[in-house]
Amino acid sequence: MSDRSILLEIRNLDVNFFLDEGTVEAVQDVSLDVFQNYTLGIVGESGCGKSVLSQAIMRIVPPPGKITGGEMVYHGGNAHSIDLVKLDEKGKAIRSIRGNEIGLILQEPMAALSPLYTVGDQIQDVLRQHSSMSKPEAKAYIVELLDQVGIPKPDIHVDQYPFELSGGLRQRVVIAMAIACKPKLLIADEPTTALDVTIQAQILRLFQELKETLDISIIFISHDLAVISEIADEIVVMYNGRIVEEGPARKVFSEPLHPYTIGLLKSVPKLGEGSRERLTTIEGTVPDPFMKSEGCAFYPRCSIREEQCTLECPALAEVERGRKAACLPIQSSSR
Repeated sequence: MSDRSILLEIRNLDVNFFLDEGTVEAVQDVSLDVFQNYTLGIVGESGCGKSVLSQAIMRIVPPPGKITGGEMVYHGGNAHSIDLVKLDEKGKAIRSIRGNEIGLILQEPMAALSPLYTVGDQIQDVLRQHSSMSKPEAKAYIVELLDQVGIPKPDIHVDQYPFELSGGLRQRVVIAMAIACKPKLLIADEPTTALDVTIQAQILRLFQELKETLDISIIFISHDLAVISEIADEIVVMYNGRIVEEGPARKVFSEPLHPYTIGLLKSVPKLGEGSRERLTTIEGTVPDPFMKSEGCAFYPRCSIREEQCTLECPALAEVERGRKAACLPIQSSSR
């Protein structure tokens, strides 16, 4: 990995939500690197902090959420590097990056598209903010863009409203909107969850094609391990706001290290003749977000827990070359 250029460096990022009931530490001490022309998969259960992390990168964490620590250094074009955490979330600097150099694709297309405007008008609105194209130039470019993301008859669909399109076509429109300004980084937050498996496979192929043709980096967020396995080069596993495992996708799937990752993989159904094993479940429940513990948050559900796990919160540490895990017993056995 050292021979690759880093596009985004996240170090010790904390995001808290300050509620009347207490403080929710949604993202805790998260550090990761996003490399150029690379797909980083982030996986974990609902509520583990995946989506909040994507919101933090875009600087759109909804109130009462707030970034309370860490840095996110973006190495953009023109030889400049900038800490996104230090930018005013409503200022000109972040607006020039958001939607332009970093694009975001949401899980539900209708949440990103207005029912009141045509597909072409909505993509044109993005272009108007970040380019000086004339209206006819923008219209022609949008038609090309819709064709690039696999929308048939783009010259017709460009003038249609989102409710006139299928779910798969709407998701392609959202992807077209996200890549309209040729971003360097694309964040896809559960982009295939609402789609059937056939359309899901088509969208995954589209992401692979866009990565190669546009030379972009992708952060692909999902709770679905099967989806992540199809697209990711590197995998980050999150639990209770923290990264618990990180490594090359092939290694994480073939030789998972952290007990949580092992449990996730064992709960995935296996296809094929002879695959009659009963699915296993991870015992226990996800921790109460308002409860704080000095030790490992996964301790009550862990199969290899030791007494030290109740006393110390394990930091993410390298346990073998290119692989990290936040687990004290694993770290001890690797020494």
